[in-house]
Amino acid sequence: MKRAIRTVFILVLFLMGGIASLTGACFAERDKGAGIVAEGLGIIRDADARRAKETAIEDALGMALDEYLAGKGGEGFVYRTLMAPRIHARGKEMIDSYELIDEARYDTVYWVKVKAFFKEGAVIRHDLDMIRVLVETDERSGQGTETPGSSLCKTGISESLSGGGLKVVEAREPLMKLWEEKAYEGSKAPAPDVDLIVLVKAQSKEKGEYGGFTAFETNADVKVLKPGSGEVVATTRVTATGERSQDKAAALDSSLLKCGKEVGRYIIDKVVQNADSIASCRVMIRGVRKRGWADKVVDALSEEEGIHKVSSRFESSELTLLDVQLDKDVMEKLPYYLEHLKTVNLKVVRESYRLIEAQTR
Repeated sequence: MKRAIRTVFILVLFLMGGIASLTGACFAERDKGAGIVAEGLGIIRDADARRAKETAIEDALGMALDEYLAGKGGEGFVYRTLMAPRIHARGKEMIDSYELIDEARYDTVYWVKVKAFFKEGAVIRHDLDMIRVLVETDERSGQGTETPGSSLCKTGISESLSGGGLKVVEAREPLMKLWEEKAYEGSKAPAPDVDLIVLVKAQSKEKGEYGGFTAFETNADVKVLKPGSGEVVATTRVTATGERSQDKAAALDSSLLKCGKEVGRYIIDKVVQNADSIASCRVMIRGVRKRGWADKVVDALSEEEGIHKVSSRFESSELTLLDVQLDKDVMEKLPYYLEHLKTVNLKVVRESYRLIEAQTR
């Protein structure tokens, strides 16, 4: 009898374990999802095709992640264009697995197609749900000396950005040296884990005393940079007059704080919203045998409505790569533009997410 009971007990445990395994497999498959197919490119340098293939796979995974987040980033998630470089850099942390579907070598370029599967909820876990901004200010009085409230302009900027859904993070090292564009030459990004760097030089001056009350005016020169490249994406001057007060220090503080809030609103209204309205696409053209022909494609495409910038990488007589920045609402017109250029006769042979392949007719 005891032996029979023991046998039944073992059988029950075995069945429970099997059910648990099946349940775990179901959940894993559900988290894995259907996957996203994307293509990537890698330049072959020094005849190192293996490294180019790895680069192409990383590029494809980044594109897959971009498409995944654009359509499904998590509850309440809004994908912002500005976050793309940082998100791509963290892509491997979000990818559960991937399959290499196809690959090919085009002279000096390696091409791959992958199918990527993503970890559900990874956006929030890896702090990829908010634009991250580094802010540094240099705040001075009319005499050119540092003001007593030398961080109030920065406080105002931080309050505006936080209120607009952005996240302000502290710099690990002084950044005002980057005001000069040459500071980026030959160096890597000082802050790779942010999306924007905001530098502000604020100068306050007294506007005069009336009835015992004083007001200050603050002028802030603003420069917004992309981390990594150091590219200046926006510059402006913001002017704000604070509340009058019998206390000069309070009047000065009011001016700095108000100016900072105006700077923050400018970044949200102009920089962030403008970036969100612009998309990027890559064009792979086969058969453009001379650099001059590639230049003609760039010039003709740049004249089309909604095209902001076209950059060409003439890799060889077999392949030309174009990086195109354009309004999001004209993205679907890009294949038409390519097939109706006045200077070079092209035919679009394939389209995928943010990648178009064309060839000369």
